[in-house]
This record gives sequence, structure tokens and C-alpha cells, in this order.
Amino acid sequence: NITLCNSFINLANEGRFTDSSTIDPEVLADYVRQAKVLRSACFYYLIDLYGNIPYADENTPVGAVTAQMDRAEVTKLVVKDLEDVVAEYEAHPTAAVYGFVGKEVAQALLVKFYLNSEVYTGQPAWDKCFNMAEKIIAAHQGKGFQSSGLAEDYKMLFGHNNNEYALGGAKVPEIIWTIVQDEPNLKSWANSTFMINAYIGSATMAPAVCDLSRWNMASGWRCMTARRQFVEKFDWDASYAVSADKRTELWCTAAQGFGIDNDVLDQDHYGQNGFIPAKYHNWNIADDGSIDMNNVPGVMEQTPVDYAMIRLAEIYLSAAEAALHGAGDRAKALTYVNYIRERAGLTPWSAGELNLTTLEDERCRELYSESTRRTDLIRYGKWCTGYTWNWKGGVKEGTDLPSTAVLYPLPSAVVERNGYKQNPGY
Repeated sequence: NITLCNSFINLANEGRFTDSSTIDPEVLADYVRQAKVLRSACFYYLIDLYGNIPYADENTPVGAVTAQMDRAEVTKLVVKDLEDVVAEYEAHPTAAVYGFVGKEVAQALLVKFYLNSEVYTGQPAWDKCFNMAEKIIAAHQGKGFQSSGLAEDYKMLFGHNNNEYALGGAKVPEIIWTIVQDEPNLKSWANSTFMINAYIGSATMAPAVCDLSRWNMASGWRCMTARRQFVEKFDWDASYAVSADKRTELWCTAAQGFGIDNDVLDQDHYGQNGFIPAKYHNWNIADDGSIDMNNVPGVMEQTPVDYAMIRLAEIYLSAAEAALHGAGDRAKALTYVNYIRERAGLTPWSAGELNLTTLEDERCRELYSESTRRTDLIRYGKWCTGYTWNWKGGVKEGTDLPSTAVLYPLPSAVVERNGYKQNPGY
């Protein structure tokens, strides 16, 4: 993907598109900025997952074997690129267009880089994290839940019509970066389809009942269940059947006969080896947060539900974390977190209830299945040791991971072909 972005930028810079009278130079310049944003996003995940990686931009010769670089150095290059892109957008303002990245995606990626700066570079950047988050938050004020810019209901963000809640959409644009899915031309077995089907399916162990109509889906794969430690982060009644937290509304719990424990993780025990925490669904959601029974999509296997890559809720929680590290107003942090809690139907916290530990759990509840949890636990120093969940390390009761597990191994073929140094422990 980085190579494709670099190729496009090169073609644009070489004037390959200027022969067409239909391409406005300003539009082309914006496309180049978008390619840089997408390239930076790819680098973010490479840096996060693999550490020391090669770096290539539009100035790198095609086919060149690029040297493996220190994680901190690559981070600095990518952050500088994003900062330059944001500056260009500020000099050449463009309206957000649904399905495309732009200024706010660049800003949101910077928030993620700054939030994890101490992990990636050894130097914290809490002040930059808070200030960049504040810029995004300010741009969203005046709409949605308590005029926060958040959608009125959590379900709106993960349903059939969630495109309306993305930047450039018709309603409250909480989804800053969306991966577009569409019927019939842009469907995938990944993204939202995976995040529904991998959880749901016909239960094999009574008394569990998994009714596929709960998500308006045609089938399910029975691939994933929730660990008990995750479930227990939510508030429940004594039987683990009902929670006041609206974020569990579409789950299968003890109320559907599901067992909370994870004694055996296989499909034959589906129904008695963990709850089903599905958050994506194939319903249209009305403005009052209810399922719109007057506009019901067809039952299907592959959904046209967009995948939410970055939401405003994540930006609020990141600003709060930076503030708790001394970079911003703690009173604002409390307000920001309480937006999230109150939308979920929970009692707002007092100042004494908000700290880094409780915030960590709130990020878990709000952002689960959104590709943030591993990174959060590494930042909190709890990925390898200090926090255990069922089957962590392949052991039923869970066990610590080696300290080297904060990084994945580089592919062996890449290491051997290019002479790169493998990550420790592999």
C-alpha cells in the first residue's frame, strides 16, 4: 500500500495527469495529500506492530532495497509528513468528502502517534496529543449527543446506515475515518462482515440460542467469543444477563443461555465458552436510536456496513488520557469521558473516579473491536505482564508473555532477502 501511494505521488509530481483537461490542479494536489495520509496510516500500523522497519517515500527509487531504520526515526519522519499535510490543508481548506481521507484523518493519526510517542520514540508527547485532539473536538461541537459531536446512540455507528455518521455524511459525523462498504459493488468478507459473522452463528450447546435475526444476518461462523475478563469490565446484574451499558445491547449473554466462562475454545462448545459481544449489525438505526422497522435492509451474508477506523469518541478519550498525564485540563478530561459514559446510559463519574486505570477500562468498553486494545495495553505496560486474561499465552488460566511480545516478528523472507535484523525473541 505504501508503494502504491508513492507511485501515485510520483505520477502526479511528474505531471503524468496534466494532459487531461478534466483534472483541476487543486484537486490533484488534494489527491496527493490524501495519498500521503494513507501512506502515513500504513506506516503507523507497521511501526506499531513491527518496530524497526524500512522507510520509503516518493523520493525512494522504485525497486530499491531500503535500509531498516530505528522505530523512533521512522516515527519522526512520518509525524513530520503528517504535520506538513495538516499545514497544507490549513493553507488550502477543503470540505470533507464521504469515503475520502483529509485534514481530520491526518490530525487523528497524529493524535495516535502522539498518544503512543513514548512507546515509539522514548519521548512522551502528551501536550501535542492534547492540543491536536482539541482541534478535532472543536471542529465537531454543536451537534449530536449533548452537542459534543458524538452520535446520539452507539448503535448508529455500527449499522447498515452508519455511512450517514461519517465525515461527509448526512448526519452527525462521529466517524472520522471510515472504510467504505457498499451494496452491490464494494463488499468484502473482511471489515464489518467479519466483525459480525465471526461472532455469531448457530449455538451448538444448549441452552444457548443465537438468533441471527438479532443482527439481520443470513449466517455466522462461530469463530470468536469474549474472554470473561473483558465481560466483567461492564456493569451487570447478578446473573450476567442484563447490563445497563447500552454498548452490550446486541450481545448474547446469560439471557440467551450463553456461558460466560472460556473453559474450551472450540466451535463445538460455542454457546458455553463465552459471551458474544457483537457490536456491528445490519439494521438501519432511526434518529431516536431505535431500529428503523420501516426501512429494513435485506438479510445478507456480506454487509454494506462501513468499518469505523477512527471515531471522535477515541479522540475524546485520548485527550482525557493526555490531560491525566498533565498536558491539559483535568476538568475537561472528566467532561470528555462523561460524554462517553452518559451516551452509554451510565452514571457520570465524579472527579475522584477518573484516573488512568478507570480510563483504561473505559477505552476498553468504548473501543473494543476497533483495533486499539493491544496498543493501549502496551502503552499501559500491561500487555506482557500485569494483566491476565483467559488463554493468554495459550494457557487456559492465562500466563505472562515474554517481554519481546510487544513486537511481532518480521516476515522471515523479508529479513533474509534484505538483510534486516529480526526482532528480539524470534
